[in-house]
Amino acid sequence: MKILPERSIENDIYTTVIKPTEFGTATVTADAEIEMLKDTPQILRYADIDFKDKFVITDKIPTISSDPGAVEVSLNLNNKEFTIDENFEVSLSVDANKIVDAELDSTVFTDKHDLAMAKIILYETKVIAQIKKLLDVARSHVTTFEQTVEQTL
Repeated sequence: MKILPERSIENDIYTTVIKPTEFGTATVTADAEIEMLKDTPQILRYADIDFKDKFVITDKIPTISSDPGAVEVSLNLNNKEFTIDENFEVSLSVDANKIVDAELDSTVFTDKHDLAMAKIILYETKVIAQIKKLLDVARSHVTTFEQTVEQTL
C-alpha cells in the first residue's frame, strides 16, 4: 500500500487527508492486498495511538525531533475506528485561529500557524505508523491455508 497525505490550507484551516494512493507492494499484487484486508480485517483506532511527539522548526516547517530544545505537541482526539480497506480515508483539520494562547510557548511555537502545521504533521506521522503496524499484522496472517491439493484415491 502506498499513502500520500493530501494537505491543504484554506482560511487558516490546515487539513490533511490520508488515504491509499495505490494497493500492493513489490511482491504482492493490489488485488491480493485488498483480499488480504478482507480476510484479516484491520481496524485503525485513535485510542491505540499516542498522539504526542516533540518538534522543532526547520526551514519554517515543524519537524519531529529528539533535540533537547524540542517542544512537545499533542492531540486530544475522541476515539474513532476505521476499517483499513479499499475505501479507507481519514482526515484532520486544525483551525489556527482556534488554537488557544496557552498552547503556544516562548521558544518553538510562538505562532499559531506553526502549531497548526505541527499538529497536522503529528497526526499524519502517527496514523501512517499505525497503518504500517496493522498491515504488518494482516500480512503475518497470510498463509496458504486456502490452497488445497486435489487427491486421487
